[in-house]
Amino acid sequence: MSEWRASLTGALLLACGLVAAAMTVAVSVTLRAGPGRGLVQAVSVLAAAASLIEHQRPRLSAPARAWLVVSVMFGASVTGLVAVGFLAGPAIAWAATVVTAGLLLGRRALARVLSAAALSVVLTGWAASRHLVPLVSESDLAPDSPQAWARTMGLALALLGVIGVGIVRLVERLELAIERERELAERHAEAENRRAATELAALEAQRLEAVGRLAAGVAHDFNNSLLVVRMWSELLGSDKTSDAQRAEALVAIDGAVEDASALARQLLVLSRRDAPRPTALSLDAVIDGYQKTLARTLPRDVQLVTECNEPATVMADEVQLHQVLLNLVLNARDAMPTGGRLTLRSKVVVLEGERRLSHGTAAAKRWAVLEVEDQGHGMDEATRRRAFESFFTTKESGKGTGLGLATVLAIADQSGGHVDLWSEPGRGTRVAVWLEEVGLGPDAARDGIERLDGMSVLIAEDSAAALAAMRRTLEGAGCRVLPAKTGTEAMALCRNEQERIDVVCLDAVMRGAPIATLFEAFSAQRPDTAIVVCSGHAEGELAQRGIPGGRYELLAKPFRPRDLLQTMRDVISRRAS
Repeated sequence: MSEWRASLTGALLLACGLVAAAMTVAVSVTLRAGPGRGLVQAVSVLAAAASLIEHQRPRLSAPARAWLVVSVMFGASVTGLVAVGFLAGPAIAWAATVVTAGLLLGRRALARVLSAAALSVVLTGWAASRHLVPLVSESDLAPDSPQAWARTMGLALALLGVIGVGIVRLVERLELAIERERELAERHAEAENRRAATELAALEAQRLEAVGRLAAGVAHDFNNSLLVVRMWSELLGSDKTSDAQRAEALVAIDGAVEDASALARQLLVLSRRDAPRPTALSLDAVIDGYQKTLARTLPRDVQLVTECNEPATVMADEVQLHQVLLNLVLNARDAMPTGGRLTLRSKVVVLEGERRLSHGTAAAKRWAVLEVEDQGHGMDEATRRRAFESFFTTKESGKGTGLGLATVLAIADQSGGHVDLWSEPGRGTRVAVWLEEVGLGPDAARDGIERLDGMSVLIAEDSAAALAAMRRTLEGAGCRVLPAKTGTEAMALCRNEQERIDVVCLDAVMRGAPIATLFEAFSAQRPDTAIVVCSGHAEGELAQRGIPGGRYELLAKPFRPRDLLQTMRDVISRRAS
């Protein structure tokens, strides 16, 4: 039974209880005492009780409840025949019975109700001819003979049958329309799910396409960084190396490590799937740090130029800004098949009043603007209107997902910003991402290294070289360091109540005990100890290892000594506050 029929049945049950109660009163008034009145009263009381109880505490199946409604109404019609009279009783009750049967139970139930009504007419006519029951009351306008009454009742039943069939057909059409509407809704939901899955697959394909384009350049540059480290490290080990050469070697090695770290970070950026983490970022630093990666995606006839003369700091996710730059640069590259100049620009715009942009309205405040401008073929007005639609592309089949600008717009909206697009055929395209300017970034607070005298730090690191470097850095700042080369040693120190541990630095991959076990042990046994996870993985991948987010500080590898010390200061200051 459909939902609307079940709801209607529930509402009618209450009405049936009241009707059955009224039947009891009517029989008491109109029929003289005897077995007949007692029987009708008993049936009426049972019908009223069953209807009201089922309405309050449903126990029957939906069809059984519908039959209960029809039965009570039919009983009311028969009671009207024998107790109230023709017009006051059966006419209304029979009509209600036929309509209810047609609405709730369909053709077969309607036929049964009409057959029972015809049989009741025959039996009532026979009883009236024998003067066993009255046909009419003094105030009733019924026919004055049993034959005329029988003809009238027959015509009434025929008319009710026609009405009932019409109701059944109407309900069947209504059910068919509801079913079609349900199917359309299911198809629409299925289509939306397929669209979402297609969009997700297209985004993943775009991510893999970007990784593929960067792979060759990354391998080349990574080998160059390793070459620098190897060559200068061997020169450092030579007795003939002068102090000046040693200083030069240290600078070169540091630069090579920084380049290799940036390469590894970019690959992790492109594969990351965890939630955005907004931080204070300098647009100049973002462009400068990502410039080499972007250059690898460009042919030699495209000149990459940066114009970052005005400091601009925003609160955004660095990964998402990299995605914005990559998408815009790839679009600009495809728009210049014969080469040209591609400009990356950052600036600060102070608005005294609102400014209408192509996608959004910039309020009166300081805005940091990130622009990517090319000298490509440009867009006409029709293309500009659809440029940010998902899956819309003017490229050949297989050469574009149509999600580049749509992704840029989504990231800007998520960061509380807007996008402005300018383009003309033959004059190139300029896309500007407007983000709220928040002032100085976090680097200003990192100037100068404060000492950390008295802090007790447990370092769980299975790399002896990394452990030695971290230990020397922390001890140089005044920390007391407890080293652990395996997870087993770290667990033993955790259980040693004699050791004070203010901060624990856990490597994401440890021998002897999984990091999830160590994390839970320190969280349970030392809830006041701050936890720092040192890893090159993102939070989403750490969550898959069983480390819940929001309960630790992530220190991304590789990090500098000042990054380690700044992290120690941050976690201690948060504990104090």
